[in-house]
Amino acid sequence: MLLRKFTLLVGILTVAATCILILAKVMKCELKRIMTLQ
Repeated sequence: MLLRKFTLLVGILTVAATCILILAKVMKCELKRIMTLQ
């Protein structure tokens, strides 16, 4: 039971980390685009 909860937590953390990385990449691209437009 404890192992199950731990696995679930690790899975959630992995998904969250992936989302944050993708968002960071998107934000970088957006910032570059804004800088070039100005």
